[in-house]
This record gives sequence, C-alpha cells and structure tokens, in this order.
Amino acid sequence: MILLDPDARPVIGHRGNRAHAPENTLPALLEAVAIGVDALEFDVQVTRDGTLVLLHDRTLDRTTDATGPLAARAYAELQAV
Repeated sequence: MILLDPDARPVIGHRGNRAHAPENTLPALLEAVAIGVDALEFDVQVTRDGTLVLLHDRTLDRTTDATGPLAARAYAELQAV
C-alpha cells in the first residue's frame, strides 16, 4: 500500500471483520468494507488439486472440525468440512 500522506493511519481489515463473521469469508470481508476499512488483507492457500481458498492457517485444525494441512485435501473434500 502506497501512502501519499506519511501521517495517515489506514485501517486494514485483517481476515475481514471476524468479530461479525467467520474470518476469511465473504461475509467477513463485506462487513469490514461496511464499517469503512481502507483495505482488506486475507490469506490464500492452495488445495491439493490447485483450487485457491481463503484460510489463514496452513492446517484446518483451528478453524474447522477437520485436522491436517489444507494442501493435502482436494477442494471437493473441503466441501464436507
């Protein structure tokens, strides 16, 4: 992000607004935009079959009922998580 004003303090929605929706989801990102953030930051991971998904962690452990690395799963498998 290039700031033209060196005194500016931009507000960045990290993983969206996870206080109101699950992190790294479209609802969380839209909530962050709705409250007026200056930018969004989110994390992109790649499934075993090359599909891009939003997930902060490299594993599914913290945010789902599944365990293990996201990269070891095909996108179709994640549909059931």
